[in-house]
Amino acid sequence: MAENRPGALSVGAHTGSFSKLITSGSDFKADIEFGQLTDPVDNGSYNEVSSVEMAEGIHIDGPIAKIKITTGGAIAYKTTH
Repeated sequence: MAENRPGALSVGAHTGSFSKLITSGSDFKADIEFGQLTDPVDNGSYNEVSSVEMAEGIHIDGPIAKIKITTGGAIAYKTTH
């Protein structure tokens, strides 16, 4: 059974099957790739949204395969099996 476990994400690139993302900090900016994560990661077909800017406390529903945070941070709920 799949579980959603929260974890903190800081500046940098992150890969995972994230079900939800909640921004933390007033200056959040990231590139987000939506879609189901594949193995290997580079074989997936993802929808990329570049230079996303959001205020603190905003949430985004996934599935999110990859995220590259350039400023700010987030709490991400990672789907585990």
